[in-house]
Amino acid sequence: MTIIAQKDIQHIIGKRTRGSSEEFLVQWNNDKQPEWLGYNQATNYASFEDKLLDIGESVNLPNGHTTINKGI
Repeated sequence: MTIIAQKDIQHIIGKRTRGSSEEFLVQWNNDKQPEWLGYNQATNYASFEDKLLDIGESVNLPNGHTTINKGI
């Protein structure tokens, strides 16, 4: 039996600001085309916080953690 991995974020590869909201360009773990997600949408994925830490993005996360901004 083959177990198919749940769609999740593999990398955050870009960031942009549209109006007052931030969007993140995410690469999925299932080789789907990269996709822009708004912050609230992106936080639905468990790996989002870890991937922000990987790139050092400065974002106030819902759990009260703040990461350090190194830029993308």
